[in-house]
Amino acid sequence: MKIMLFAYHEIGYLCLDHLLKSGDNVVALFTHAPNPKENIWFKTPDVLAKKYNIPVYYDADLNSPEVKKLILEKLCPDVVFSLSFRQKIPNFIINYPKLGAFNMHGAYLPKYRGCVPLNWALVKGEKSTGVTIHYLADKFDTGAIVAQHKIPITKSDDINSLYRKFHRVGLELFKKTWPKIKSSKIKTIPQDPAQASYFGKRKPEDGLINWQTMSSEEIYNLIRAVTKPYPGAFTILDGKKIILWHAKIRNKNPKNLKPGEHFEQNGLLFIGCSDGKVLECDDYYGASIIANIVS
Repeated sequence: MKIMLFAYHEIGYLCLDHLLKSGDNVVALFTHAPNPKENIWFKTPDVLAKKYNIPVYYDADLNSPEVKKLILEKLCPDVVFSLSFRQKIPNFIINYPKLGAFNMHGAYLPKYRGCVPLNWALVKGEKSTGVTIHYLADKFDTGAIVAQHKIPITKSDDINSLYRKFHRVGLELFKKTWPKIKSSKIKTIPQDPAQASYFGKRKPEDGLINWQTMSSEEIYNLIRAVTKPYPGAFTILDGKKIILWHAKIRNKNPKNLKPGEHFEQNGLLFIGCSDGKVLECDDYYGASIIANIVS
């Protein structure tokens, strides 16, 4: 049985590792080349593929005649998996494998279709997210569901802890689902479009905090959603950009700070919010710039 992967990020590494340790036949990996502008804080599957002498194709034009010929005449996959792959996979690839073409998505579909669903779940203050394995379809994240599992989100979770949960749950779901795919014993659930939500890509500038319109809860959620290794939530204080990596909400506002008013004390930065509460930041970049500017 020939398996072809379109994979990136750590979940791609983990699932490829499982397949190889299980003795499965992975015939090719299509992936993304390292981007010097991106912080690569995760394991990537190409390292593992090269170790096992699996052909690796970086940022290939999947619609080119050469790639089409390679896949349909040489690789001839029986099954295809997409794991954190950032390109749209053409229909000729989706429709070719006899066992099907599948994607793993970091959300409990049909909610949170689209990009960076884990970050968005935190931004929106969700209490849970999930992992879904579904058939690939012409439109992103719309194919019939094969398996899914919910992931609880606590108030103390940030993007790092949520990714760790996703990797653990995603790998376990993959391990349980793969034998069912191999034996053609999967059951599917169609997605309800009426329940669907879609979110697009996030840019570094989306991390700007608006103290006048955002509540303390919304600011707290944004901070934990884009903290390290992401660019971070930021504000402009006295003309300087300050990145807030970690914070707590304080219900009491003894200094009656107005939205955006701030002071620093004992290494902590306190900023007033629009709902009358105070954000206490204990990890932020640019502390020396603003030290003691307000008493």
